[in-house]
Amino acid sequence: MLKNNSLISVIVPVYNTKAYLGKCIKTIIDQSYKNLEIILIDDGSTDGTSVMCDEWSQKDARIKVFHLQNGGVSKARNFALEQCHGEWVSFVDSDDWLALDMYEILLALADKFEADTACCGAWQGNEENYIVRNIWRRFKEDEVCYNGGSALGNVIEQSGTLWNKLLKRELIGCIRFNEKIRYAEDTLFLSEYLLKANCVAVTKTPLYYYRINRLGNVVSGGLNSRHLDYLYATALIFDILRENGSVDVGVERVVDVGIRVAALMNKTNKQKCYMDAIRQLAKKVMPYRTELIKNNRSVKQYFKKFILTQMSYGNCLFVYCPKIVNRIK
Repeated sequence: MLKNNSLISVIVPVYNTKAYLGKCIKTIIDQSYKNLEIILIDDGSTDGTSVMCDEWSQKDARIKVFHLQNGGVSKARNFALEQCHGEWVSFVDSDDWLALDMYEILLALADKFEADTACCGAWQGNEENYIVRNIWRRFKEDEVCYNGGSALGNVIEQSGTLWNKLLKRELIGCIRFNEKIRYAEDTLFLSEYLLKANCVAVTKTPLYYYRINRLGNVVSGGLNSRHLDYLYATALIFDILRENGSVDVGVERVVDVGIRVAALMNKTNKQKCYMDAIRQLAKKVMPYRTELIKNNRSVKQYFKKFILTQMSYGNCLFVYCPKIVNRIK
């Protein structure tokens, strides 16, 4: 039994996802927990999604629709944060969908641990084929609570996304998304939020369905200018982690992001700007490279330390060997 009936503001930025939006909204309005404020932010869609948003608002009075000129997901979310009234805030991607008891379970989890943040596990795939996403891998229990200073590093290390979390609007306060960053803006936002969190409750139960390999999804596409944003955001996230006692998590994140971006490169001259960005990021964290093996003396960690050094010299040819890349991910 829940201790309260708090309002949850569900924020859904929408851009050209007509094929998926119906399933997303249906699983929100059909939640077993009913006290929801559903905010659809249409970011200038051109595929008929805008009309679909308006149609859904006619079906359920809890749905509010706002139509904006295309300005990116960060601007859309920031606009929504100015409109919401809930004690809790949930961010949902418009091509994903939810287990019908997700909010009920997350609120009960927050009640149980008296937490100001609640997180769950996730599935990934599509409607026909999905598997458990390996998110919460650092603890064996079904549930755990990270308190105070332990929350930032532990949560960012395992799950830097927003979509599987309930956040307290009071804690969000004046924190806003960086509208100049188009990739990893959610992790940067979450990092700033977690600095203020006192208790983060986590359940491994998968309640969020994350769609992968959708056409038009930047995460599933090839190398593009958004990956420069990814590297820039990673530098900002590293600074937050370093300044707040989680430098080891920050260094490993830099290496992993550098590998991901470099692995998308080919041998054409057009890749120089990405290589330069990777090198500058690696140089930034080189003074802290020993932190990679401070608490984990595995072969993988020693190898990542070597890779970080190679990145700082601008030598990322190793990423062209798929076996090596897959081994260290």
